[in-house]
Amino acid sequence: MLGPSGSGKTVFLASMYKKLSTQGEHGFFLEVDGAEKRKRLNNIYTQIAVDEKWPKGTTYSEISEWTFTCRVQTENLPIYSACKFAYLDYAGGRLT
Repeated sequence: MLGPSGSGKTVFLASMYKKLSTQGEHGFFLEVDGAEKRKRLNNIYTQIAVDEKWPKGTTYSEISEWTFTCRVQTENLPIYSACKFAYLDYAGGRLT
């Protein structure tokens, strides 16, 4: 995802994870690799949704990679991994 500094790329990532990490009526949900990363995304979401504070920006030298697994459960099958994808989060200042 591309966006200038302060546009909310990291907040979008945390919000997307919050929405998609809970299994919905269609049987799929996202998992992020690692408990620390899960905690970090949840903390970012809580900071904006509950505390109403915008998180500090990603520093210019910081690039973080988030790996997500899309998991699916159906009535007749156990939970299985459908696909994986990576999301790179970087400072928007790198664009300008």
